[in-house]
Amino acid sequence: MKIAISGGGIAGLSMAIYLTSSHHEVTIFERSKEFRSQGYGLSIKSFGIDILKSFGVFDELKSKGLPVSSFNLYRENGSLLREIPRSVIERMTGGAFPVARADVHAVLYKIVRAQVPVIFGKWITHIEHLANVERLTFNDGTCDEFDLVIVAEGLRSATRKILFDDEGWYSTDIKYMAARVKRRHHFESGVAHTYKGLAKTISFFPVNDGDIVMQGYFKSKNVTHLPQDQIRELIQKTYHHFTTDVTAILNTLQEDEYIFYDSVAMIQLSRLVSERTVFIGDAGYSTTFLSGMGASLSLLGAKLLNESLQQEPAVKQSLKIFENKMIPIARHFQQNAFENMEKELPEKKSKLQLSNLITKFIPFSLMIKSVSNKLELKNLANS
Repeated sequence: MKIAISGGGIAGLSMAIYLTSSHHEVTIFERSKEFRSQGYGLSIKSFGIDILKSFGVFDELKSKGLPVSSFNLYRENGSLLREIPRSVIERMTGGAFPVARADVHAVLYKIVRAQVPVIFGKWITHIEHLANVERLTFNDGTCDEFDLVIVAEGLRSATRKILFDDEGWYSTDIKYMAARVKRRHHFESGVAHTYKGLAKTISFFPVNDGDIVMQGYFKSKNVTHLPQDQIRELIQKTYHHFTTDVTAILNTLQEDEYIFYDSVAMIQLSRLVSERTVFIGDAGYSTTFLSGMGASLSLLGAKLLNESLQQEPAVKQSLKIFENKMIPIARHFQQNAFENMEKELPEKKSKLQLSNLITKFIPFSLMIKSVSNKLELKNLANS
């Protein structure tokens, strides 16, 4: 088949790897003007690890992973709540390892670029459903026809807007920020540090003595789109009462250190398919960072769509098979995210204190059972 993939992120690149192995004619269209290996920390878990192994990139990514031997949880004043060994985290999450999104993106792109045309600076502006093909119009005025269109554009997919308008968009008042800063710091290497306060949390992942990744969640009514100087001020203000271990980093953020900042939102479409166009990854079923499975679900969506296309040669029927498999899986992990919003970002002091007590005293065995059950795909899909 002649297939267009719109979006060259993790989902789109993974889809291209699967499709080229099945000898389809694939072209990727990417809005960016060039390949950009960028992004901050993420964690690959469970079935995501198996998929990366099948691509032959797991060992390379593992070697690039952020070095974490334990996960330390603190109150906002810096007092230690619990030290969780990496072995416990791995048992909870099926072997999870933290890695920079840029590294995942780069290793997948290295595979794809040798096999698939990637056309930068080009995106879909119109889709016409014809009898047996999708006719695409692009931003440069050109048109082309494809047997299948796969939209992997991310959370704010313009193509989803074309076909579904605002359907499925679920916003929250939770903000997410992330940055990677090059400077000497006081955090112990190999230890992830997470600080919890009322309706806010912030984590630091030391890469080495002069490099650290940080990410935070907090509830705020502030608008999403702010200039960098205002984002920096907002973050400093949000965490100003935290321990100096936190503020020492935040108060020294420089103008040239880019901070990613966005509202946490979900995509809860009732359908993932429109004729011969299908949505995968965050474009179709964003579960938010708080599900813990965003990157792994992007990988899984590509795998399940490829399996559906192999199972059923008729495109529309194969897309329906994929949709019926993927939507329940997405809903499951979105429910996890809702529960984590309440658990990890409590707005009442009593709930924060209860959460801290549970964190401090819950046996590792119960912790492992609770988390691993939520991350399983049992009864959701044959993967």
